Amino acid sequence: MKCPNCGAALDDSVAKCPYCGSTNFPGAEKEYMNELHELHKDLEKLEEVPMDCFEDSVKKESARAGKRIGISLLITVLVALGIFILFRFNDFQLQKQDAAQTAWERTAFPKMDAWYAEEDYDAILDYILADPETQKYSIYNWKHSDFIWAYADYLIIINPEQNSEKDIMTAMTSLLIMSRLENMRQEDSAKVKTYRKEAEQILNERYNMTLDQLQKNYEEAVKK
Repeated sequence: MKCPNCGAALDDSVAKCPYCGSTNFPGAEKEYMNELHELHKDLEKLEEVPMDCFEDSVKKESARAGKRIGISLLITVLVALGIFILFRFNDFQLQKQDAAQTAWERTAFPKMDAWYAEEDYDAILDYILADPETQKYSIYNWKHSDFIWAYADYLIIINPEQNSEKDIMTAMTSLLIMSRLENMRQEDSAKVKTYRKEAEQILNERYNMTLDQLQKNYEEAVKK
């Protein structure tokens, strides 16, 4: 036969003209019927397969899916339980530390108050810095804690032979900050301001620097 579009010779079984691509309706119909016949044969073969095979396959796949879901749920539960136990353990540890801190304060603070009343500030520093047991705890709750750290800075400043210039400048900066604390007790604030005046004199005489220059250097260092 010939292609009705381009006139080329065609096999009547082909669905399209290989030259112009036009549809050959007799060939396309034969191709469609052949595919339909093959599909019908496949369906007949499928009917011959026992339904038990499908049921077993579905059951097995369902069992595998259920097992996967069960494992995922178990892992989720175990992770959640682990996180809960971890938080509970951390809470217990914090409560334990708080209890130990409170018990230490009840013993330590009266001692430190007595030394403070005697103006034996070195004894306080030795107690909180040199005693291994005391170093495990904080003096933050002690009413004179800001003052004693200012006093520690003051000691560094007035002992240049025992401290580097860097440490002295750091101590001066810290003392300057401490002297401006608004929540410090009045008697402590007065003492710190006295230390600041002495430190300022040392700064001027030994390092030819003012507190304003020191503050400026500190602010530039913080920006870096």
